[in-house]
Amino acid sequence: MQPHWYYDQGTNGGPGPDGSSGRGEAWDWGKRVYTGRGLHEVLYGGIALHGVKVILKKELSDHFSSYRFIILFALIAMVSLITVYMVGLNIKQDLEGVAKPKYVFLMLFTSSGAGFSLVDFVGFFGPLIGMILGFDTINRERSEGTLSKLLSQPIYRDTVLNGKFLAGVCVIAVMMVSIVLIITGLGLSMVGVIPGIEEVWRIVVYLVISIVYIAFWLGMAMLFSILFRSVATSALAAVAVWIFFSFFISLG
Repeated sequence: MQPHWYYDQGTNGGPGPDGSSGRGEAWDWGKRVYTGRGLHEVLYGGIALHGVKVILKKELSDHFSSYRFIILFALIAMVSLITVYMVGLNIKQDLEGVAKPKYVFLMLFTSSGAGFSLVDFVGFFGPLIGMILGFDTINRERSEGTLSKLLSQPIYRDTVLNGKFLAGVCVIAVMMVSIVLIITGLGLSMVGVIPGIEEVWRIVVYLVISIVYIAFWLGMAMLFSILFRSVATSALAAVAVWIFFSFFISLG
């Protein structure tokens, strides 16, 4: 993209530095100011950003007030708490009368309690969270007739998609951060070990990677929601891709 320049109105009416007449144009002899972007790009960016904020607020309100979010969050929290509780009991018994090994607190996330660890649970069922949040994002509104009303407003189509995707990422982040904080509090009370700085950084890195990982599946589910008009078809397509990557590639 070529840079854009503007010149303030000159007083002598002489030609500008690039040879223009200076009439009706923004010239000031010898005073050249760099704007970086054209006016239409600046206006487009402002309108798009405002539209993204509007869509983001609307989608967040819909997500947090829906039974889907409540049931999904309750299910994930219940499984995570049961797993961490069993892991905490095992760690507490193993550490009795024994010198505490390094990274004890991280064992709450990596040790197997009910047959799988929290890391395994997020790695296997995390894609389902993203798909549940995104498989009917577009085609549901299309079938209900609300998408045409939304696009009739002064909002760009990519703004609608970006707002919906960011709302889904925010919901995923709220879920993951809440679960990690709950597990951290439960682990502190059960194990009685305060995590070190390195352990905290590892948990933060794991949290960021988990959010990005689930957000990838959210974006894929939204893509199928755009490609297919039927909600059932988009859900089946997303589940088929998840099964392929989860089972067939691991078996191979």
